[in-house]
Amino acid sequence: MERKTSKLEQRQEAELEAHQHSQSAPAGQVFESVDELLRYDAAQTQPPAQLRERLAKSIEDTPPPARSWWRRLLRPG
Repeated sequence: MERKTSKLEQRQEAELEAHQHSQSAPAGQVFESVDELLRYDAAQTQPPAQLRERLAKSIEDTPPPARSWWRRLLRPG
């Protein structure tokens, strides 16, 4: 014969289960800026191979930055 549990026992069991679940769940992470969040996400997420290849090709095709005006002025050539 099964013993019926009281409402108090059911509530205590539910609270205990919720407390145990909250302790095992990882705490939320706080980021100081959006940039920090994006860097964290980029470190955790691997882009698809096709996208990586396109990005690498695009970076290779990018010309080097122009020399700054003060370098051109001080060191012509």
